[in-house]
Amino acid sequence: MKKMFLIALLPLVVLMSGCGQTAPKPRAMLHLDTIHSSESAKKIGKTIIVLKASVKMINTKNSDRMDIRSQIIRMQEGITGGDYDFNKAYSYKFGSRAANALKNDISDILTNEGFTVNTEYESYDDIDFAVKKSAYLVIQPEIEASFMNSNVSKDRTGDTLTENGYVTLTGTVKITNMEPLSKVSLASRKVSLDDLGIRKPYVSVRKVQSPDSEISAFGIGKAIGSSLGGMMFGSSEEDNTEDTLVSIVNEVHTDVISKIKSRLQTQNLLAYQEDIAEIKSKKRY
Repeated sequence: MKKMFLIALLPLVVLMSGCGQTAPKPRAMLHLDTIHSSESAKKIGKTIIVLKASVKMINTKNSDRMDIRSQIIRMQEGITGGDYDFNKAYSYKFGSRAANALKNDISDILTNEGFTVNTEYESYDDIDFAVKKSAYLVIQPEIEASFMNSNVSKDRTGDTLTENGYVTLTGTVKITNMEPLSKVSLASRKVSLDDLGIRKPYVSVRKVQSPDSEISAFGIGKAIGSSLGGMMFGSSEEDNTEDTLVSIVNEVHTDVISKIKSRLQTQNLLAYQEDIAEIKSKKRY
């Protein structure tokens, strides 16, 4: 009888355990495939090597230059780690994907223009000599950028630190066209990220716990471990830092591709033919 009662009670327990729970907020997704190659494009008979975009984040945060004691004091006061670091978040989560997306979209643009595209190599030094000798052009994309926080305000309630502010993306995306054998730059084009005017509000919510030891020669290790271990980012439905970052990455990629597309048209790239022929004729192997 007891076994039958427990079986009958089980659905009720499962139902009650689900009460009060809400579905997690859907997160923003990266949408970086903006160009699609067409195999029907008329072939020009020239090969262009597109390298993986190099990514350099310029960190301008003053908090990174604080000594360890100052950082611990700020942790105890609930101002853990300074402002939310979009640069680190971008590098860890999206930097490589954005670099590959830039490389892929450039490759698709060139394919649609009729060029044969080689994306096998990540850096110039990786390219085989025979490939350099036969290729028409090498294109090196570069991203140099920084996310900068502004109008930041913080409020701590209990173990929750809420940060409100705006994030702005600055920097450049640079496309360099090089003669393959000599690495001579034939042309370099930059897209200013500042000119895109991307500035978005964000809310960062962090759980913090104060260290339970004094800052001393003997307690400093415990204080660091307690402070860093008790810090959790994005632990609230109110936190939109990742959604904000994804939105910026999507918007920047679309705008950059639209600006460089015209610079990768056939007539512009074929204008280098005489210069390339002259450089190759003077190159000694």
